[in-house]
Amino acid sequence: MMKGPNTMNRQFVTLVICFASVLLTAPSSVRAQPAVDEKPANGNAAPPRIDIAHAPAPLFDDPVRHGAADPSVAWLPGKGGGKGEWWMYYTQRRATLADKKGVDWVHGSAIGIAISSDGLHWKYEACPMNCSCAR
Repeated sequence: MMKGPNTMNRQFVTLVICFASVLLTAPSSVRAQPAVDEKPANGNAAPPRIDIAHAPAPLFDDPVRHGAADPSVAWLPGKGGGKGEWWMYYTQRRATLADKKGVDWVHGSAIGIAISSDGLHWKYEACPMNCSCAR
């Protein structure tokens, strides 16, 4: 049976409230830890132009699970010694998961972070929230 939009909206709001309460009540050892340093990312460095024509393929391969997906990229002008850096946040899908059942390789995936100064060459940096990325 198909759920109506009101039921789906209530479920979404409930999920968001539950997630927010978990984050707000989690001990500090579970909360997100800075990947590199605690300096703010403010600054005035302009993002470099990315030469897509010469980009490697794949652009980035997650070294832990080889399943980087759903990337979001942000320019942080105050990072990289004030020169600015690109930060990529992505779903660390478990493409190498042994004994997969259905969509186990997707659900429960961690968030990975990769950093680049030029937008073409990426370095794996971290898995936030003190998680064990090697699960």
